[in-house]
Amino acid sequence: METDDLPALRPVSYLPLLVLVPSMCVARLAAEQLASLIFHSYLPAALINKKKRRVRFTLQKFQESFWKLLFYSVSSPLAIHAVYSGGFLYTPYDTFPDPVEGMVYWVYMLEISFYSWLSVSMFWDVRRKDFLQMAVHHFVTLALLYMSCSWNCSRIGVIVIALHDIADPFLEAGKMFNYLQLEKPASVLFGIFIALFYIPRLLVFPVLVLWPTHHHSDRFMRLGFSEILYMCCGSLWVLLGLNVYWARGIGNVALSKLRAGAGAPLKDWRSDSD
Repeated sequence: METDDLPALRPVSYLPLLVLVPSMCVARLAAEQLASLIFHSYLPAALINKKKRRVRFTLQKFQESFWKLLFYSVSSPLAIHAVYSGGFLYTPYDTFPDPVEGMVYWVYMLEISFYSWLSVSMFWDVRRKDFLQMAVHHFVTLALLYMSCSWNCSRIGVIVIALHDIADPFLEAGKMFNYLQLEKPASVLFGIFIALFYIPRLLVFPVLVLWPTHHHSDRFMRLGFSEILYMCCGSLWVLLGLNVYWARGIGNVALSKLRAGAGAPLKDWRSDSD
């Protein structure tokens, strides 16, 4: 196969990660302290003293969700703003290479630093039944972030970020209300989460990301990017497979909730105690 002239890639500086990754650790510790104050101020002292072990376990999960809620509440709007302000939602492959700069650059730095830290902290966070799938997700996410950033495919990369982060604030907020035994707000947020999970990840993601990537595969191979193309396409399909796996579990939770009726708490399929 003949190859076109290889375009000049712009080098990307990862120096901000030297500050951002440690900052994620500090931010999480601060978030956990604030979450602990919120948790203990809400639950009655009698309940805490009566069920100390169970409450301590729930507090740990509450702190984890609070930290993720803070991050996704920042990262999701930034990614969506980067996509729409850039005007490339439907034309991510019109220009290549894409300069990784401005808002797009900082979205990448935040995401890389967050998932780098999450890949470490997951080993002492509350372990759930999908631990292996979550580990694969973090590895694939970091691989896609580094590959798309280093090879200047930032437009399609930030679209993937926006599609996947949009549901997470509602998930974490709903889990927090569930841990506080507030069924109504937890159920409402869970309903919003379902819509923002299924539509972007299972419908929009294949149409706006997977199909265009395969459609433009010949172009990338002519430019000499066959190896990076195979790795990116494979990682994107793994990501879709994980989305389908989690969608099945989420659907089971929704069906169980409908069968149980109003007032019944949400049960996390990944943990017997959630």
